[in-house]
Amino acid sequence: MRKYILALLGMMFGYTSAVAQADTVPPRKWGLLPMPTVASSPETGWYAGALAMVTYAPQDIHGTRSSNGKLEFKYTQNHQWVLESNWNVFARGNQKNLVGAVQWLYFPENFWGIGGNTGDAAEERYSVRRVEVWQQANWQVQPNLFVGPLYRLQYLYDVQAADGGSLATGEVPGATGGLSSGLGYRVAYDSRTNPLNPKQGALLVLEQIAFGPMLGSHYRFTSTAVEGRSYWPIGAKHTLAWQGLLWLSTGEPPFRMLSMLGGTQRLRGYYFGRYRDRHFV
Repeated sequence: MRKYILALLGMMFGYTSAVAQADTVPPRKWGLLPMPTVASSPETGWYAGALAMVTYAPQDIHGTRSSNGKLEFKYTQNHQWVLESNWNVFARGNQKNLVGAVQWLYFPENFWGIGGNTGDAAEERYSVRRVEVWQQANWQVQPNLFVGPLYRLQYLYDVQAADGGSLATGEVPGATGGLSSGLGYRVAYDSRTNPLNPKQGALLVLEQIAFGPMLGSHYRFTSTAVEGRSYWPIGAKHTLAWQGLLWLSTGEPPFRMLSMLGGTQRLRGYYFGRYRDRHFV
């Protein structure tokens, strides 16, 4: 299984690199921002690492959007680690777009159970080794309208659950690990001028992914997401933005593939996964 995953990661990186090289035209404006990272959290204690962000804005007459990528590594006081990379690459004239991410990590997380009424006292901490792959290829069929396939993989292994917790009983789907592998589609209207730091425009997305044994998945379920974002500039220095999200799950998803609330993308101020269930809006 691990050899299969490593080979898949290699193909993802290679394909992304090939498309980016084939479809960008000189001259182009590059940017590289390397920086160290130092922080602390209750789950990890202190951790340190480094990240590098790469951006480029082709100087052509086709209005090609800026592309970006990130590579980050961090290591914690408790001997855990995160290695991740993500990218958003636009080809000339925005006719093609590749968006993806790869993660390999050994990291603790908190779990409160499933449902919207879980209490704070139900919190339990577990550690897991996890590989994640997310890749989508988009083709522009109309101005700002993109369609294309979407692939997602999540592989959990070496799950270390807290003694006496609900995960330790093995009754929670996915509590012992396993592979989720799914293929689907994405339809998006994206009029943002700069996806990395949008100041104006809108993003409307419909995504649906089916997971099943034909793709090696240990679990059979379907995930559907509908998202909307909009940005309005206010003067020269401010932007007003809003985001709405509907996420539905059917079948038997493992606990870490349920609809989860929290984090920087799904309601700041809540721990990512503080609430999880089949559906949320």
